[in-house]
Amino acid sequence: MTATPGLAHASTAELLAMVQRTLCLALSRGASRAGAAAAVGISEATLAGWLTRASSDDPARPPSPELRAFAVAVHQAEAAFELATVEALNRAAAGGPGDARALQWLLERRFPERWGPGAAKASDASDASDASGDDLANIDLRSLTDEELEHVRKTGKLPRHHSGVIILPPLDPEGTAPDSRGPAIFLPPEDPET
Repeated sequence: MTATPGLAHASTAELLAMVQRTLCLALSRGASRAGAAAAVGISEATLAGWLTRASSDDPARPPSPELRAFAVAVHQAEAAFELATVEALNRAAAGGPGDARALQWLLERRFPERWGPGAAKASDASDASDASGDDLANIDLRSLTDEELEHVRKTGKLPRHHSGVIILPPLDPEGTAPDSRGPAIFLPPEDPET
């Protein structure tokens, strides 16, 4: 078995970038973390360890900026798939193409904490003050100040007093890297009664 040309001389950051491209592409297409990790030749435990370390605040072993960016990219790729599936579900439920039940099933299995049985009850009972700044789901971005939005754009995380947001970078035509136009931010539809 021959090694990939140049791989033996690649830096850790270059290797991480190569892994990130393939892993995030797989995640954005709906692969599980285990499946995406296998696609790049690492174990699910290794991926989980990298993601845990990326969010570590341990001053003795701080994560590199590359590892933090990697973790943000992984979460954004998963969010991109979730949003695309929700959009397809909405179209199918409105009579468009697709099988709404199959899409709902997919969301329930892929994201059980948000879409599985009992998820609505759990989210209704949660207190926004208990949410971490890493939770990127279900907040109306119109409630964020310009400074808070800039914080989200720079760090990929919400300020501590918000419970979530969906923020997705538009991808280049190959779907492998964020587009230079900046993040696409999902806003819920306007409530006609307000």
